[in-house]
Amino acid sequence: MKNKLLEFIKKYKIIILVITLILVLTIAFIIIRVNDAKKDYKDIVWSNLKLGNLIPEPSKTYGEIGVDLDTALSITIIKFSDDDFKEYKNKCIAENYNIESEETSTSYVAFNAEGYELRLVYSDKELYLSLEAPEKFSEIEWPTKGLSTKLPVPKSKIGKISWNNEETFIVHLGETNMTEFNKYVEECQSYGFNVDIGESEGYYNAKNIEKYELTLRYLGVSNIEISLLAPEKEDNKVDNQIDESDNKVDEKDKQGEEQKQSVSYSTNDKENVKNGNSGIYAYKDNGGQYNNYYIIDFDEGFVYFFSDGNGESTCDKIKIASGDLNNGLTITYHDGDSTWNEVLHFKWKRQPDHLILVDHNYSEFDYYSTNLENALKIKNTKTIHNY
Repeated sequence: MKNKLLEFIKKYKIIILVITLILVLTIAFIIIRVNDAKKDYKDIVWSNLKLGNLIPEPSKTYGEIGVDLDTALSITIIKFSDDDFKEYKNKCIAENYNIESEETSTSYVAFNAEGYELRLVYSDKELYLSLEAPEKFSEIEWPTKGLSTKLPVPKSKIGKISWNNEETFIVHLGETNMTEFNKYVEECQSYGFNVDIGESEGYYNAKNIEKYELTLRYLGVSNIEISLLAPEKEDNKVDNQIDESDNKVDEKDKQGEEQKQSVSYSTNDKENVKNGNSGIYAYKDNGGQYNNYYIIDFDEGFVYFFSDGNGESTCDKIKIASGDLNNGLTITYHDGDSTWNEVLHFKWKRQPDHLILVDHNYSEFDYYSTNLENALKIKNTKTIHNY
């Protein structure tokens, strides 16, 4: 019986191989179709998009809509070639998305004259497209209470105040070009914000002797952000339980750090940290009762996500799939039979103080640079959950 079976296999070997190949390809096709169905891919009708009339329609429109609002649009288009990406980028440039533009071989970011911000990221035959409407500003009066009183009054009276209390002050201002931004930096320095300075083009971060932390950002098209945070109070958070002795730095080490111009939120120095592709970075959100953290570890090839202050004891460990923080860093979750991607990127190219998370629903969340040493100590109190 065994010999007959061997003779049959030998005689019809090619036919068996062909049938096996067909079965494998069929199963693979079914899996792909099932995954596509889960992601709700479809032909996107461009004219139905709320902001569709503001950007050109790509040559291919098969994909998924993440956000479709009057103020924001995000779309992923699949089966998009490198030539398709180049062609579409040039279409957008021709439609006047060419103000304060930044580009690489796989990304393009620019504003138009009305202040709409376009972001294109191309990876693995997929185009990620997002369009954000400019903020709506109105005339404001500079507050006479809250943290705003610690800052000089800016020249511009057009803007929007998001927060102003004893812990946080955040305001966005219009009609402030780069020259005026730099003048305001100098005014803030004269107000005492000249300790632990970190700065680059369009960015300034410093503390005063009371440890209030000021961050100034040029947002583009003559808009700026002013953010002032009070020193953290003693509470039940782990990072506030760290002994002061742990934070003391040997005088030799301090001098070495100054020579390297290292930053507190990364293992990189002030220049390399802008590349977003090596070392370790730490970020946290501006939470209320608790904070969410991201530690991005290029050395290990993983991203860590955890919370502090809400009793959560676990920390997610997610593998880095591809990319970097300037063009979009893709991380892939694996949970049983389910997989999904999320993307992390600098809000503005080569300005590593502000991180954006794009989750699997294409919603965006803001994170800001935070002390790496403290973040690592919090992480080390958590139970690691591998995804």
